[in-house]
Amino acid sequence: MLASGVRVARLHLPSKGVLAWVWEDLFAALEAHRIPCFLDFGTDESTLGSLTDNDLEVLHDLVQQHPQLPLILSHVMGGLGVNPGALYLIHRSENLYIDITGILEYWRKIAYEVGPERVLFATGMPFTDPGILVSNVQYALGLDEKAKKMICGDNLRRLIGGVI
Repeated sequence: MLASGVRVARLHLPSKGVLAWVWEDLFAALEAHRIPCFLDFGTDESTLGSLTDNDLEVLHDLVQQHPQLPLILSHVMGGLGVNPGALYLIHRSENLYIDITGILEYWRKIAYEVGPERVLFATGMPFTDPGILVSNVQYALGLDEKAKKMICGDNLRRLIGGVI
């Protein structure tokens, strides 16, 4: 991957099961190089995915076992809400981020309560018109221009810049 210039991985977790022991070796190798990993919870048929309580339990273990590995929740659709436990897990895990693809409101709660540096803009697009996601960030109340720029690209650039 590194020799080919790849600096980010997208892992489709439902394809192998959200089980820590299935992903352990791969996560260890990716962590050694600090390669950001998008944890894609979309189904085989679409990008629509969700987080169950069991998924959060496994994620808790993974983020604790790999503290130097940037992990980004992706395709955890929820519109107005995602599993409420995700916010608490992000609070407790400095290496866990969320991608706003398919999330209309919940990302704001994370940006306000945890910080905009933990939110990434719609990397799973375009599977629908991205206008609503662009507008959601552009017109978000309570976020200054610096925070919006972080969400819209600076955060991802920072994570990619940390690859060793």
